[in-house]
Amino acid sequence: MSPWCWVGAASLLAGCAATGQRAQPLPQQTAPPTAGIVFVADGSGDLHQVADALAGLAQESRLPLRVERVRWSHGSGAVFLDLYDGEHQRTQGQTLAQQILTYRQSNPHGRICLVGYSSGAAVVLAAAESLPAGTVDRMVLLAPAVAARRDLRPALLCCREGIDNYCSERDAVCLALTATGTADGVGLAIAGRTGFVPAGDTGQDRVLYQRLRQHTWAGPAQWSGHDGGHFACSHRDFLSQQIMPILTGR
Repeated sequence: MSPWCWVGAASLLAGCAATGQRAQPLPQQTAPPTAGIVFVADGSGDLHQVADALAGLAQESRLPLRVERVRWSHGSGAVFLDLYDGEHQRTQGQTLAQQILTYRQSNPHGRICLVGYSSGAAVVLAAAESLPAGTVDRMVLLAPAVAARRDLRPALLCCREGIDNYCSERDAVCLALTATGTADGVGLAIAGRTGFVPAGDTGQDRVLYQRLRQHTWAGPAQWSGHDGGHFACSHRDFLSQQIMPILTGR
């Protein structure tokens, strides 16, 4: 037999052997289950630094946590329109509340947290105010550009674990807003600088306000990466060490 015949026969046998074997299915790659979700409302002007930083930290740490950016702004650069349009803040808060209810219905045991930075705090507070009691697990407010006298009782009822407010007397933006005002009015102390003032004076009110934890900046040694300013809330070290443990319930 010629060499070419041997080559042809070998090729035929190899083809028959290959067709006689079943291809083994590749192992299916599945994403880790999402144990919780964090809705993040950044500041005026369509900012997204806090949302981006938290999403990056969750991904790098391989945490079963989904970070959802709340797109509530009028648009890029619309800082003052976002800040003073209280009706828009409430409307966007109600839209967020519907998203939260939808998630809760699909994930009855999933962890739900809200993060509001600067004027985004008004949006997450508006959402919590329109939700049933106990719908949300935790809320975090970062340099909230809302009035210190804002009534938190409806939001505190909504949040099973309460609210954490991070404020700083060195927050120059919140100091300026004391004079120029927010959607809550003009000439009011701002919670991002002074903290919130409890509303109501009944025993039930006082018990409810025990769910409010106010964290006051006392230097970078306390909050790594945070210099006390309004925009330091997006610093990755601060978010990693102070905020992520709260969001994951650790």
